[in-house]
Amino acid sequence: MQRRTFILGAISAYPVVTFSQQQKFPSKPIKILVGSTPGALTDVATRLYADRVGKTFGEPIIVENVSGASSTMAVRQLLKSPPDGYTLMTIANTVYTLPYLNEKYKYSPDKDFVTVAELARGPGMLVVNANSPYKTLKDLVSNAKKSPSSISYASGGKGTTSHLPMEMFQNEANIELLHIPYKGVAPAVIDVIGGRVDAMLGTPTSMLSALKAGQLRPLAITSEERSEEFPDVPTFKELGYPKATYIIFIALVAPAGIPKKIKDELTLTFNNSKHDPIINSQIKKLGQMIDMRMNDINALNKFISDEEHRYAKLIKEENLKIE
Repeated sequence: MQRRTFILGAISAYPVVTFSQQQKFPSKPIKILVGSTPGALTDVATRLYADRVGKTFGEPIIVENVSGASSTMAVRQLLKSPPDGYTLMTIANTVYTLPYLNEKYKYSPDKDFVTVAELARGPGMLVVNANSPYKTLKDLVSNAKKSPSSISYASGGKGTTSHLPMEMFQNEANIELLHIPYKGVAPAVIDVIGGRVDAMLGTPTSMLSALKAGQLRPLAITSEERSEEFPDVPTFKELGYPKATYIIFIALVAPAGIPKKIKDELTLTFNNSKHDPIINSQIKKLGQMIDMRMNDINALNKFISDEEHRYAKLIKEENLKIE
């Protein structure tokens, strides 16, 4: 698929900023765009870091929610911004896979973004209603084989982190489920709790209150190993579906063209903030983790690239499209 970069004219309209022109960085507030609604995982994690890093820099970091169109409204705003380090964005896996799902998303993460840091990462969790007849993943697979498309699952939208891993799982399990995409995870969770949809894959963060209240029953988790926060929930891998292993990452990016010294300053400061015990404990409570190995920007870029191409392959093989 040919992928073209949009708003190149807008980007090139800004003069190249050199570090020498920046007597002090930052010298004014920094803005971080978030392509989700307040309270979503990306939003919560971003605000944790914004508070800590803002204090370190001595300048406030403003978090601006620009939700809609699977984060692409925020992407457009980012790419219209000058690459001077004062406008950043936190993104998850979805932003990297959308251009493969529809040619209208005419941006290239490889060319248009520069990775600054990873803020958190964690698994997805497959859940059903607490009163569901499916007590285990084996139950769900068995019934799905007997009656294809009779079991429904919700997602936060086509091509999202709550959709693509389920496609991978269905392929591996050789089953067919009925996909019901929602405009966001929150209404999907409500309908699973209410029994209007059979199942969904979401982050523990997005379902935390329902899990604690016993309204949802977890069947499997997409991490390589069991979660410390949910030790009784088996992994897809141990249940025989290793291809369903999936890590949802939250990365901080800047527009391409940002001066290297400014980018490096941002990377160092955000990575150093990971040692803050408050950030660590709060990220853990969200069912996420901080992987210090990803402080190596080359390792992080390789991980993101590998995940992007893994799901690009799935999208092509399954001919997945979104309007």
